[in-house]
Amino acid sequence: MLDEVARLRGRLEQIEAQAARASGAPAFRPDYFYRPLVEHSLGLMCVHDPEGVLLFVNPAAARALQWTPADGIGHNLREYLAPAAQPLFDDYLARMRRNPTDSGLMLLVAKDGTEQIWSYRNVKLEGPGMPACVLGHAMDVTQEVRTRRELREVTRQLAERDARHHSLVEASPVGICIDQAGTVRFANLALAQLFGSENPADLVGRPLAALVAPHEAERIGAYQTAVAQQLTGGRIEAEHVRRNGSAVWLERWSSVVAWEGQPAMLSTFVDVSDRKRLEVRLRQLDRIEAVGRLAGGVAHHVSNLMSVVLVSAELLMKEGLG
Repeated sequence: MLDEVARLRGRLEQIEAQAARASGAPAFRPDYFYRPLVEHSLGLMCVHDPEGVLLFVNPAAARALQWTPADGIGHNLREYLAPAAQPLFDDYLARMRRNPTDSGLMLLVAKDGTEQIWSYRNVKLEGPGMPACVLGHAMDVTQEVRTRRELREVTRQLAERDARHHSLVEASPVGICIDQAGTVRFANLALAQLFGSENPADLVGRPLAALVAPHEAERIGAYQTAVAQQLTGGRIEAEHVRRNGSAVWLERWSSVVAWEGQPAMLSTFVDVSDRKRLEVRLRQLDRIEAVGRLAGGVAHHVSNLMSVVLVSAELLMKEGLG
């Protein structure tokens, strides 16, 4: 195949030369431009033998590693690899002996000790009358690879943070919800349980006002308006309605947040029904105590009056007997 290609190339050059002579113009010789093209290319190029010894290094590759082209010739490419990559070099040479091409990433060390990552695609050249060698071509992708690694790390950290936050929210004993324009967009399990459900999806999409006792609607509406305008600290206690219609008293704290790029309200709910019942009981006891005090005062006054009456009756009786 190589012989055939060489024969065809020679024939093509003969035809071009004949055409040039016929036109009086010099023949176009592409090979005249190969060396200047390589010498002035921004691509990182080299040629090494089957053992990795460098036979040629173009100026761009030498400059990238802060050497001159002459510094590399005669040295093994292995010497310019980072210590972590050197054990992999024998595998690379073995692949080049088996295959016509090889590509991948290569970690090299510049003269100042900095590491660089090159993306390479190398081609094996061999033919009659010429020693086997490898033509290497690479690009410095250090910044691109580092950016991708940093992006993966940031993505991993964000995923871990989101997972932690999700666990905290879902495992929280406090009811948590996010509503936009009065419609529930998110609810955790604790909130669903406060309203008599085991599935947060039962609340998502419902108007938050539908969970409030009707007589509390106006007060809750004013509270939400004040929170949205940041005119209040965000705390309120109000009666709400469970799924089965029973009442539940909830303490609510709200603040303005962003949800999917739009303003929303984050609210936490705590069941204070037991405290409210205790407060009602205490008020009842206070009333009973007040009635008792009143009754005691009346009894005291009645007792005093009775004492006067009894004394007066006793004196009258004595006067009558005398």
